[in-house]
Amino acid sequence: MSNHPFFKQPGWKTGVFSGTNYHYLSIKSHAGKATFLLLHGFPTGAFTFKGFVPELTSKGYGIILPELKGYGKTDKPTDVAALAYKTQSDEIVQILDKEGVNKVILVGHDFGGALAPRFAQYYPDRATGLVLASLPYAPPAPTGLNPDLLLQKFKPILGYENVGHIKYFAHPDSAKELNENLETFVSLLYGDPAQWKTHLTPVNALSTHIKEEHRKHESWLSKEDKETIVQFLAENGLEGPTLWFKAATSEVNVAAEKTITSPRLTLPFLSISPVHEATYPPPILKAQAALAENFTIIHPDTGHWPFEQQPKEIAVQVLKWVEEKGISSSSSVSTESKGMYGC
Repeated sequence: MSNHPFFKQPGWKTGVFSGTNYHYLSIKSHAGKATFLLLHGFPTGAFTFKGFVPELTSKGYGIILPELKGYGKTDKPTDVAALAYKTQSDEIVQILDKEGVNKVILVGHDFGGALAPRFAQYYPDRATGLVLASLPYAPPAPTGLNPDLLLQKFKPILGYENVGHIKYFAHPDSAKELNENLETFVSLLYGDPAQWKTHLTPVNALSTHIKEEHRKHESWLSKEDKETIVQFLAENGLEGPTLWFKAATSEVNVAAEKTITSPRLTLPFLSISPVHEATYPPPILKAQAALAENFTIIHPDTGHWPFEQQPKEIAVQVLKWVEEKGISSSSSVSTESKGMYGC
């Protein structure tokens, strides 16, 4: 993947922050426009935003896009403690400082959508807006993520098991199995989202189907992009990306989250809730309104990958929201976001 034009464009840099080597894209804003901090998810990393980035930069907006820990040329720790959201937030804010970026509009997809609100809560003076895609905002919790409790909560509502894959990815043997079946895995992830409900999200489904149905899934990805992602995962390995699931289901975030005094979000918050999302479909994401004072939700006609399936359309809607909330300039702070979190 490092040979893809997206990773050859000017602006990619490396730096060491609190002892961690980061690889990140930094593109300066123009004409006083704001900067977006893009936080990717599992498993294809920063490549998720390859079509979204030019839609923002062409309008003068700045970009900070780190390859998060476990991905690409950034360090790949083996200890879950390195993936604590507070630790990562502390390191990412150092990237912003190095690049001379004071405030950002946060965009998080998938696991990046778990890190993004924590960054905003640990550094409320650095965030003017929050965009989460394909994942709900989760308030600070007294324990790590418990997929069994989530299954008990959501299965009666949805009629199927929507987060059983978390148990699989958190298992010590999952990375090895995925590494041995990359083409099947990628085809399933980037195939018909309806198949997720039978082949991915139920407990034990992925381990069964990834071995029994080798390469049978049709993917909407272009041949080039599919080959690029498979190559990236082959080079990168799934050990680093799956460590995020091990960290989330551990207790590494509990102590720091106790310092967050209010779980309610008051900064402008846009939820991108894809119509065909299987893990956290619209009925779940709509419920976030109870946790946010300034909430907007949109429903693109995609599955789990809105930034890859409809990058232009998503950018149009995100930038419209940014303008409406008054956070489009580098110096602007929405009046609705002052005094965030009651801290």
